[in-house]
Amino acid sequence: MKEKIGRHTSELQSHHDLVCRLLLEKKKKKKKRTNYKHNINKNITHKQNKNEKQQKHNILQQHYTQEYH
Repeated sequence: MKEKIGRHTSELQSHHDLVCRLLLEKKKKKKKRTNYKHNINKNITHKQNKNEKQQKHNILQQHYTQEYH
């Protein structure tokens, strides 16, 4: 009888370990997706800021050119 109980306990533990491992993998994948989305948004924001700065520079340059030339 002890052998049967030991085997049952061991099966429960291995099932528990499997569930924990799967949950950890799921959490890691979710974190990777979140980081990927963050990096994409960061790159888009950086490009937008760069474009805005370029536009402001162009406007100032046009203004300067019209006033002083």
